[in-house]
Amino acid sequence: TSNGIKIAGVPSAYTHTNLTNGIVYYYILTAVNSGGESAATSEINVTPQLPVIGSPTGVAIIAGDGEMTISWTPVSGATSYYLYYRNAPGVTIANGTQIACANSTITLNGLTNGIPYYLIVTAAQYYGVESLPSAQGGATPQVPVPAGSAVVAGDSYNSVSWSNSGGVLSYNLYWDTNP
Repeated sequence: TSNGIKIAGVPSAYTHTNLTNGIVYYYILTAVNSGGESAATSEINVTPQLPVIGSPTGVAIIAGDGEMTISWTPVSGATSYYLYYRNAPGVTIANGTQIACANSTITLNGLTNGIPYYLIVTAAQYYGVESLPSAQGGATPQVPVPAGSAVVAGDSYNSVSWSNSGGVLSYNLYWDTNP
């Protein structure tokens, strides 16, 4: 009691705030009444630190035309997320391109069709500490394949039709007399 900093009149549950994370703090406690102050309790210690949050799970990727839509299961305690991606396997926080995201889904646009993209996701808390990364995922954006194709034979002609895909400028039709 002679070398510590005294905080008088604390309630029976007290939160000591404005401490530095990573520093060990030592505490003893005494009781006070009209008869004076009691002897001190045994010393206890604790080190404040940032709470750890879980890694994102359930990462799902839908590749589209020059884009990928990525979603994941929200992490309890997360206030934002970071997505890291690149064009080679083994993406990490250190070697990936970082994209900040406020919620658990994001669409990356302007990607090159036919090139694979690999990614990881981390969860962050309001003070910027990131979780460990999710498992690596990946996808390859592609021009959409025409859907609903049908062919009708006529007298000296075949009529080929399909459903129009959004964002497609034109179509190519290939034919041959051999399969």
